[in-house]
Amino acid sequence: MGVPTGVAARLDAALDRQRGHLFPWAPVCLGLGIGFYFTLAAEPGRWVFLITAIIAAAGAAAALVRPGGAAALGWAAALVAAGLGLAAG
Repeated sequence: MGVPTGVAARLDAALDRQRGHLFPWAPVCLGLGIGFYFTLAAEPGRWVFLITAIIAAAGAAAALVRPGGAAALGWAAALVAAGLGLAAG
């Protein structure tokens, strides 16, 4: 893995500058997952929740493995997936 260039580098730098100020977005991401659940026309099958759990775990793992600004995107994905799971529970 090399140093990110172009758009990825600018996004990583912008998110890194916001470190410490992104916590208020946690309930927003959870709310997005919950809202997505209530927009579904029918109750999803168990496989949807398995995929959601995998996405949440992968997002959290990516955030822990690759520190920096892009870790916020991993946490956001994990929180959205967790919100979907919370609404179904």
